[in-house]
Amino acid sequence: MIENTRAYCQSLSPDLEPHILPTIHSLQKVVLYQLRYNIDHLNHSVIEADKDAQMGALVQLDARHFAAAKVALNLPQDLIQIGCIVKGVRLKEKELIDHLAKFQAESWCALLNSWIKPGNKALNLDNQLSRRFCKSILIPGAANYALELLAEMQSKLSFSRPVEYCLQAMRANICALEEIPNSQSSRWTMLFFEAEMRLRLGDDASKEIMNPLIISEERARSTIHLQDAVEEVVRIVAGREQPQEIFDAIEEIAVKIGCPQLLGMR
Repeated sequence: MIENTRAYCQSLSPDLEPHILPTIHSLQKVVLYQLRYNIDHLNHSVIEADKDAQMGALVQLDARHFAAAKVALNLPQDLIQIGCIVKGVRLKEKELIDHLAKFQAESWCALLNSWIKPGNKALNLDNQLSRRFCKSILIPGAANYALELLAEMQSKLSFSRPVEYCLQAMRANICALEEIPNSQSSRWTMLFFEAEMRLRLGDDASKEIMNPLIISEERARSTIHLQDAVEEVVRIVAGREQPQEIFDAIEEIAVKIGCPQLLGMR
């Protein structure tokens, strides 16, 4: 049993090592400590007065903190509390959940904002998404708030290609988790194919830019839709004769998204 657990932990992270606890009471103490630790981090981010400091705190929030919040919402308040106080009033359950939903959405957009700043790079996009996007830790309403914030950012800001790719990847993941249509799915598909083609066919500089942005096969299959993929392949190859390397790259991408027959469908 312990070896299977260790193997599972290693599959999640090479640095993750399971620890054997002597009693259930010991486990309860560890769980409560971790809950309090993550809730304290969340509380600090909520009450941070300085806007820049709060933005930095928001970027650090991930699934651990909102998973702790969801657990805390179902625990007696004498065990653990989420300190959301607005205008001097501690929020009750319904208002608290709505406030946490907005806060979770803002934490995702803060991450995107951190990539917009000059000199900042999106370090391993897939890892960053994995740390934040999990259906079991979504606060009800967070996805809708996030989509509104992303749309507002798109209306007010201009993005470099890599940052737009990150934004569309984030949008696509939110829609996939909520199982709602992505109104910008064709744009996301175009950027996805563009990145994957540059990774395979670009020069060393292009590959260096693209490598941290490439998403996993699982994430690609959950966010790229067949009809969008067919239309994108048609756009890529239409109008002129293409070298074989273009078709080879498309075939590899087709396998990644779970549609190996893609070239034959255009």
